[in-house]
Amino acid sequence: MAYKFQYGDAVYSGSLNIETNLTGSKVSLGTANSAASVARGTLDLSDADGASYGVKLGGTLVTATAAELNLLDGSSAGSVVNSAGVIYSGGGHVNATQLSSSFGLTGSALILGGTAVTSTAAELNYVDTTAGTAAASKAVILDADKSITGIQNLTASFFNGDGSGLSNISAGPAGSDTQVQFNQNGSTAGDSGLVYDGSGSLDLVEFSAGSIGLKLAGALVTATAAELNLLDTATAGSVVNSKAVIYSGAGKVQGTTFLGPDDVTFGGASVTDMITIGSDEVVFKDGSINVNIASHDGSNGLELGSTLVTSTAAELNYVDVTAGTATLSKALVLDADLAIGTILNLTASAAKFTTVDINGGAIDGAVIGASSAVSGTFTGVVATSLSISDGAISNVSDISLDTISADDGSSFSFASNWTAASRTCANLGSVTTADINGGTIDGTTIGVSSAAVVTASYLAVNGNVDLGNGSDVINIGSGGSDSLYLNAMANFEAGAAYNMQSITSNDTLSAGDFYNIVSGSGDITVTLPNVSNIDDGTMFHVKRAYGMEHDVTVASGSGQNSIDGEALVVLESELAAISLLWDSNAGVWHIF
Repeated sequence: MAYKFQYGDAVYSGSLNIETNLTGSKVSLGTANSAASVARGTLDLSDADGASYGVKLGGTLVTATAAELNLLDGSSAGSVVNSAGVIYSGGGHVNATQLSSSFGLTGSALILGGTAVTSTAAELNYVDTTAGTAAASKAVILDADKSITGIQNLTASFFNGDGSGLSNISAGPAGSDTQVQFNQNGSTAGDSGLVYDGSGSLDLVEFSAGSIGLKLAGALVTATAAELNLLDTATAGSVVNSKAVIYSGAGKVQGTTFLGPDDVTFGGASVTDMITIGSDEVVFKDGSINVNIASHDGSNGLELGSTLVTSTAAELNYVDVTAGTATLSKALVLDADLAIGTILNLTASAAKFTTVDINGGAIDGAVIGASSAVSGTFTGVVATSLSISDGAISNVSDISLDTISADDGSSFSFASNWTAASRTCANLGSVTTADINGGTIDGTTIGVSSAAVVTASYLAVNGNVDLGNGSDVINIGSGGSDSLYLNAMANFEAGAAYNMQSITSNDTLSAGDFYNIVSGSGDITVTLPNVSNIDDGTMFHVKRAYGMEHDVTVASGSGQNSIDGEALVVLESELAAISLLWDSNAGVWHIF
């Protein structure tokens, strides 16, 4: 396929006649017996069989498959590369992380560093153990601290050492409970100071509180066995009867009952006597001290006489006031004479007074006769504004007004038609909606402050017409079947802009889709619109974008007219472009 414009690599689906030389990075070739293709740097020998067709080097056919050749990909001489070929090192050695054989390995000897290993395999396996842990039928290997655990029996004719750790040890006679005895005077015949017997007990025989006994880090433990046993079964933060009290992890002490003498005090580090509990009262210390009942929320908290106080602290504070005097944000509390003063304003949704005699002052914001209106006679009414509500003002000969406005601030209406013939309105103000059914509008600019759409079945203009001010966009029609016909030369002094769109999947063009740039990850078909929906001479431009690796097909559509005699055109090359114009007289799409 030849294109109007071509840049970069070309792809041809038919035959190619080369008169001189063929050069390029993408070439497709084919023969009767063997097919080869080059696409984006890849050479594919599709008929290679390792016997008759394939790659030859120096005239010799390479019979290895691609998978076998790929075993050398990443291999390195003398290095271990998993799932790759083995290559000898420069010294002829083979390295491996593990060497195995179903037939075994044989040889006269194993030599390490030039010395033959004479141990058998079973003997070498003695050291297959964990350092510091005794294992059956294994060598004894000390850990990093020169220690070992797990030995059950150790037998020797004697143990030799410097004696710095042990002294005066004697083995008990057969049948005796005494297993190990440390004697006090360095002689086996001396008094025993420490005895470990067969029952598992360790006895400090010569214990004397304050002088002889157990030492920890050089300090003598002076507590007796009975005193130490007070800690037996004691648990931190829990109550264990007849046992020692242990603080919890948070430093708290638990108890079923706390008893003290009358007037016992409790407190903290700052105030040690915060609370005093007497025989018949609990007293909080005088001073800058608050009692905070944190759980008081209307459902829990302070009770008086077993009744819950549901008021909040703020509500209780309403009565912190002087009786007989009104105070801001406080309750009204009458004095001894049932009176209260200093009230500035008193408002009630319903208040009834049988008789009120108002001889002065002012009545502000009040509606007179709101519930039960009666006639009123006034010698004169002076008001900055007067609201008659839904009533009427009658028998008035003349009303002199500065302005008149609607009661809801948005509309004003007349009960009948209003005529202002031969009258001039100096300033009509802003009119939201106007229905003008006749007459003329002279010397008027429409849309000068805020432009809007003008809809007219017919618009006749005599003389020059200015559309826009140089930066405005003039929209004519709404697409589809709307058209603008110019019977004279069009002069675009500032240039012209055309509609352009990006296409990334199969799409059908519509009127107005002038320039179309196609890109995507697969083959894409762009279908031309139904010719019944466009005007004669409509043109479309389609271009395969840079980097688009797949074909772009431009189709005339099912049952549509042809594209210069073809049902479709394929843009097989990157950056290929095509321009098409609809000719209703010939009934075809022309390619330009």
